[in-house]
Amino acid sequence: MVCRYSYFVPESARVCNEHVEQNLCHLLPVQDNSSEEFTAAQIMTIVSMLQRHITEEILNFEQYENIAPAEFHTWTGLTQNQFTELLDSLPSLRTKNNIRTVMAAVLVKLRTGDSNARLANIFKCSETAFHTWLKIGRNALLEDFVPLNVGFHHVSREDVAHRNLFLPNNLFGNPSSPEDERKAITTCDGTNIYLQKKKKKWKLFF
Repeated sequence: MVCRYSYFVPESARVCNEHVEQNLCHLLPVQDNSSEEFTAAQIMTIVSMLQRHITEEILNFEQYENIAPAEFHTWTGLTQNQFTELLDSLPSLRTKNNIRTVMAAVLVKLRTGDSNARLANIFKCSETAFHTWLKIGRNALLEDFVPLNVGFHHVSREDVAHRNLFLPNNLFGNPSSPEDERKAITTCDGTNIYLQKKKKKWKLFF
């Protein structure tokens, strides 16, 4: 509570059931019985709380339900429900250890683009371990997720043609033809694709 709400509840203090059960702790600082005076012992307790908070693993993705939703989305780009659905769609990852952390590492890497060294420090692991997590997560995505959700193999030609918009369909297609004979028009934009060019070869990288 000290770290999240900047509010200290001393030992033996009473908090009504309404605030506890409905998670309304953010309303405590505006109560009339709050005080801005502390004893030396209370200050030492606050300092100890802050020290523990600094040394704890704030981003513990193995228990990602305990991470604040806004913070979770900031790091991964997904909501916690979307993250759960993603994990459920990766059966090849279920035999691995720390699967939640593995997939979170991949998402955070894609989201931030930070170096492995910096992200390894955030995840409280060695750079070698973090690199291994990225490799495991990437392989799981390529095996389970990509074939069903990305690329030309997860959708039929008829589905693509059916989604043709009015303007490109009239400029490049054959709108007067029957639906099963219409051209499938696609637009490819590589602005945000995670590729790097090296020696005239394109490859996926982390």
